[in-house]
This record gives sequence, structure tokens and C-alpha cells, in this order.
Amino acid sequence: MNEAEWVIDLVDKDLDIDGWRFLPSGLDADSREQWLAESAAELDGMVGWDEDHVTADVARALLEQALEMRDEAQSVAMLQVWPPFDGQTAMCHVNILPSAAMPAWTELDDAVVQPVDAPHLGRGLHVVTQRMVRMDEGQQDVEITGVHFIFANDEITVMLSLDETLTPLVGLTMPALVVLMHNMRVINKTDGTAFEGVSPQGLLSEEPWDFEASR
Repeated sequence: MNEAEWVIDLVDKDLDIDGWRFLPSGLDADSREQWLAESAAELDGMVGWDEDHVTADVARALLEQALEMRDEAQSVAMLQVWPPFDGQTAMCHVNILPSAAMPAWTELDDAVVQPVDAPHLGRGLHVVTQRMVRMDEGQQDVEITGVHFIFANDEITVMLSLDETLTPLVGLTMPALVVLMHNMRVINKTDGTAFEGVSPQGLLSEEPWDFEASR
């Protein structure tokens, strides 16, 4: 079955997560400039998680960076999460991929892997990676974290991911990411059937990850 036959759908059609901005793709030059100008104006004066005020110039620079990432990504959808923290915004990807191309998630050595349940995606995995990096010369190393919710059957894998970014920013973004996961479903365009992830192998004895319990 071709992963292109599947589309992302939201159960709550009115779902509007504050600060989560859908990133368009395939814009021509005029449409791109219009989107950047309007979006930067809307974000002008926003207060970041670190209490810094966002100027229109700063907002535009972050938006342009996000659009460049969108142009390079093969994701079904991408969202940029506002406000920023320490000059960075979180980036969320939604991917539908062939399961045959996926690694054995439960065997990863450099990740924490737990089972997770989602109302409309079935059973899956919550995968977290962390590492120390040096963002700028002369500064101390900082911890960055990446998060993936992965749901798969024998044919396709649905992934809802946060790109690696500063660990405190991931913590601030997680509540809304869980809301999105709980409202997301994947539908077959041909016959209208809903995707459902099957129980992952290797973690059957563990309780599903619970966001509230993890806070």
C-alpha cells in the first residue's frame, strides 16, 4: 500500500493550538513575501518564554529560517511553535513513511523508548533522544532533546516529531504536542478507512507513557 494514499486529519476541526503556525510549502515569490510580512506583523511584540519581546525583524528571520527548512523537508506537514526560547522556536514534523524503511525503534541504544497510546492512532512508541552540544564557540555545552511519537502497522508508519532543540523548550512545547497527537488521525483517501498502529514489539510488559504522570 502506498503511503501517498493516506492523509492527515484532525478530529476536532476547530482545533487551534495557540502559537502553532502551519508552514506552507510551494509558495511563489510574491506569496512567500506576503506570508512572511503578515506573519511577522502578527508576531511583533510577542513575549517569549524567556520574557524577551519579539520584534518584527526577529520574527521574520525565524519565519524565513522555518520556510527554508520546510522547502527541504519531505514531511507531510510542518509547524513552527511560538513563542521562542533563547532565540529558538520548536519545529514539529508530521510524516507518513513506509514501515519497511524504518529502524527497529525498540533496539536503539541512544534513546529512551516507551509504549504510548493515542485515541485515533492506536498503539505506538514515545522515543526521546538527548545529547550535549555546543551552540556557539566559547560557550558551554547545552542539552538538546528530540521527541518522536511513532505509530506503525505492517505497511505505513506515522511519525509526529519535534526536531532536536533546547531541552527546556521541548518541555514547554510538550503539552500542546500531546493535544495534537490526541486529535490527529490518518485516513485512507481511497476507501476512507482509518489507520491504526499495532502494539510494538519488545516493550509489551511496560505501561504506556502518560504525559501527566511524566511532568
